[in-house]
Amino acid sequence: MRILTVGIILATLTLPAQAEVIKIPDQSGFSGFLSAGVKYAELASNTVAGNKSDKLSRDVITSLDAPDSKDTGGVSFNFDLRYTLAEHRTQFFLGTLIQDALRFDFSTQLGVRREFGDKGIVAASYLFSTFPAEVYADPFLTGSPRQKSELDSSGVRLSWEDIMGSGFAASISARDQDLDSELSGQSVGGLTAAERRSLDRNGDLTTIELSYNWVIAKGQLLTPAIIHRSYDLDGDSVSRDGTLLQLTYAYRTQNYSFLTNLLVGQYDYDAGNPVFGGQKGDSDELGISATFFLHRLADIESLTGYASVAYFDSDSDIDFYDQDANTASVGVIWRFN
Repeated sequence: MRILTVGIILATLTLPAQAEVIKIPDQSGFSGFLSAGVKYAELASNTVAGNKSDKLSRDVITSLDAPDSKDTGGVSFNFDLRYTLAEHRTQFFLGTLIQDALRFDFSTQLGVRREFGDKGIVAASYLFSTFPAEVYADPFLTGSPRQKSELDSSGVRLSWEDIMGSGFAASISARDQDLDSELSGQSVGGLTAAERRSLDRNGDLTTIELSYNWVIAKGQLLTPAIIHRSYDLDGDSVSRDGTLLQLTYAYRTQNYSFLTNLLVGQYDYDAGNPVFGGQKGDSDELGISATFFLHRLADIESLTGYASVAYFDSDSDIDFYDQDANTASVGVIWRFN
């Protein structure tokens, strides 16, 4: 069973972004940003119930067909807090790093970065879910309200930015995905115990990424990336491997900035889904987002306003698993040094 990352739908719109590597400051002390805004999303998904701040309502479905769209809205808040030991070229951080937000990775990180001269910046961090997603314990239940289950993930991440001064960056993360209550297929008659186990969404997620920061002109940066994700879950029918390609373009001036993302990819599943006659849920993914930043908002040097829109579509061979979202967000960003 596929789970549309709520961060791709919503959090993309609330995080400020600059595509270049975040350099370690030459002075010790605190730095980072805080952002706050309002968001709107039109989401179609049979599996995602949202998160605790969302007001989605699709608890009852009448068939196992493609999902209907529902509206949701609310406030958003994000942060990135860092403390630098300049003499040791070391920086501790907590929050969602800007360059990760560009690549649709919205886990909160607690970790440390160390600069090794012209060899680049190496980082290690602990990943965890600040606002866990809510999914349906048994998404296949029809005609009655579906119980919600919290989806947590945690793990570790290692990265190397600006490798040997080349502009390349690489990272690997390993996480454990855990549902409070996993009841997939319990409402579907005729399934064996083994077939129900094949729908178990608990398990491990591994992500490997390689990217390159290309300065194409003054104030313009193009960042292509290739991402491989492997979901090694307890259920074979929901385990899958995917390769994603992402292209980020950033344009920055003294007064404003513009950033856009394009994400395309494909997931291949290990086994057929017993709820749908053994058919596999292989899918094609497409994500597009654009964000405009207005600097020196209200003539305040550290304040930036932003407006963002995004579109995400996941087209599965099984219509029940189709997912899409249209989103919009506005807000402000306060940076501090």
